[in-house]
Amino acid sequence: QASGMASPAPAETARSLRAALGLELCVCILGGTKIQEEETAALIRAIATRLPAALGERAAFVTGGMAGVQQLFAEHCGEASRLWHLLPEGEASGFSAGEDVGAGRDLDERKAIFGQLGDIYLTFEGGPGVAAEARAATERGAVVLPLARTGGASGGMFDFPKAALERPAFATDAQWALLQHTDGSVEDCMEAVLELARKATARQPSFEDLIGVDRGTVAKVVGVVSLIVLLVCGCVIYADFSRGRVDLALTQGGLLVLYLALVAAVAWTVSSETKTKADDQDAFAAGGAAPALLLSSPRASYRP
Repeated sequence: QASGMASPAPAETARSLRAALGLELCVCILGGTKIQEEETAALIRAIATRLPAALGERAAFVTGGMAGVQQLFAEHCGEASRLWHLLPEGEASGFSAGEDVGAGRDLDERKAIFGQLGDIYLTFEGGPGVAAEARAATERGAVVLPLARTGGASGGMFDFPKAALERPAFATDAQWALLQHTDGSVEDCMEAVLELARKATARQPSFEDLIGVDRGTVAKVVGVVSLIVLLVCGCVIYADFSRGRVDLALTQGGLLVLYLALVAAVAWTVSSETKTKADDQDAFAAGGAAPALLLSSPRASYRP
């Protein structure tokens, strides 16, 4: 990236990164660089081991490539092909699992991008940095599940977002209490986190899922129907004009124009969305159009 060139906005970079890496469901891990309690370590190990299977193949996991919580999660995730570490450009995590991704010129930029990236964030302990990234995620509507029982930012310190500390609608009182208090066992808390993560990331059926037809087929059908409507309406309007019923012909013509404008708007929106995603993937693969992103080799090539 050339000196003095402005970096893309964090949200734009996060969107390009998701498209380039094919992140359908992105789970981000937040936590302190030094784990304070052994119970926290036990929770991280248990959740990291079970969460990939609980969420299925569409889930990918992203850390900030930092020691402590994120490194421990990475070591026990066991899903190297779906594990990424977001770091400032040119830096390496040294983790034995997953791949590093460069995003942002410095740590502040990387944190800003991280807060825009995930669909769901799990937080353990942490300080002001964890609280700030959780605030960014909460403000844009991402799901933040704080393990408040681990204390620190996740327990409400350092201006952690209050909205994230409130029980979400998809959680029962019993499940939320397991995340809040140490009365419950590590195993029970882990099971609660798995269930809440499943609920929070449950994919709603798309239009294509509901009708059982892919988008391309739907577009062809709509095109044929629109052509038929255009021909039929054209004949009706011509007949009305021939009979001197100009007011009725103009009304029908106006409705036809509105219908065609609606079809065109929908077609343009779908086409733009598809093209944007393809451009992001092509730009990332080309290595030039998304200057804030840099994919490195697998972590196996780095040694602590």
